[in-house]
Amino acid sequence: PTESKGLKLLKNRRSELHISVSDKGGEFVVMKRDDQKNLTTHHIDSTGVYQFLPPTRKQNGVLKPISTPTPTSYHRQIKSMTTLLEKKCNKLWSDICDKRQLGSDVKEYFKVHTTQLPTMYVLIKTHKFNISAITENSDLSRICKVRPIVSCCGSPTEKLAWICTKVLSSLLD
Repeated sequence: PTESKGLKLLKNRRSELHISVSDKGGEFVVMKRDDQKNLTTHHIDSTGVYQFLPPTRKQNGVLKPISTPTPTSYHRQIKSMTTLLEKKCNKLWSDICDKRQLGSDVKEYFKVHTTQLPTMYVLIKTHKFNISAITENSDLSRICKVRPIVSCCGSPTEKLAWICTKVLSSLLD
């Protein structure tokens, strides 16, 4: 009964909570969505690994940054990059199929359409912090360690990556 109440409470607050698993232990991690976004943003900003690419537009054949980006300009940039990656992956795959005479069925099966760019998120390393140290006003970015994950499910390179994995795995076995 107590567990059922807890699960119902979580379900009712689903829009404001982020529910995931931890990095290694498999524990459930429940936190406010804003805290999860802040941890991800902190990781991106503090590691020095990531680079911000502002939206651009072509002006007289030259890419220029958009001075005041809007959600629409970001969406356009993402869509154009996704389309470009799809075209490059499909061309590469077509060239491979033509060179190896793999046939039109195989060629069409591995072509990509209506994909999305990979998504980055972080998993909390629950084994690296003391839960009793967390209070209502804690700076989670100082307490929580995270592991970045880039999910390529549905991305332009997913099918080609699958083929590479199959080929390379068989060579290494």
